[in-house]
Amino acid sequence: YVGTTYAGDVIAQEEPVTVPSIYTETVYILGGNYWADPIIRAYTINRIETPLAMDDLTVPYDGEAHPIEAYMEDGSDLPEDVLYSYVGIGYLSTEAPVNAGEYLVIAYSEGDDMNAPATATAKLTIEKLDAVITVTCADEVVYGDVSMFDISAADLQYTVSGTINEDKLGVIYPILERNMNYPNVGEYTATAFFVQTNFNYSVTVEDAVMNIVPREVSVTIDNIEKAYRS
Repeated sequence: YVGTTYAGDVIAQEEPVTVPSIYTETVYILGGNYWADPIIRAYTINRIETPLAMDDLTVPYDGEAHPIEAYMEDGSDLPEDVLYSYVGIGYLSTEAPVNAGEYLVIAYSEGDDMNAPATATAKLTIEKLDAVITVTCADEVVYGDVSMFDISAADLQYTVSGTINEDKLGVIYPILERNMNYPNVGEYTATAFFVQTNFNYSVTVEDAVMNIVPREVSVTIDNIEKAYRS
């Protein structure tokens, strides 16, 4: 039996080997009244299978990393050489991700002279949080108090809810939607111009409504006196 073990030791012996590797076994006849060509074959001792496993994980975004830990299905100790890779859209790292998205997690053990290499995979899902941009404005504005160039009387404001860790959603400006009737009496929508830069959130904009109401005016008419004439 001739071969090299996975640990790098050279084996050359007549007794059957018990250490995992692939050996060359040669069978031949020595002496006696008969002769035959040697028989050469591969003699393989497989390494012990490594039952490496991982479970899928789904968590909400919370600003923290969420690693997935591998384990041994048979309850034995996890090999110390297990390495992890996280693969997602625009993401490839040995560090667990923080941002919302779906990631393929790969655990790999190189094995040793007795244990075979092993790979396990799982899916990590970090779900987006729901955030709301709430726009507010004056309920009523008197005709003439707003114009095409001055909407200060509309008192446009906004608030953001649902975010964590003081996260910013992006660029937000409250605006007043103006149609062909503006700035005449009527109903107008106050909303937000929004450019999202933080994609850990699913964002909803809640609009408001502003009414331009008629301006009160005073109309006076002087009395008229005329003499009756037939």
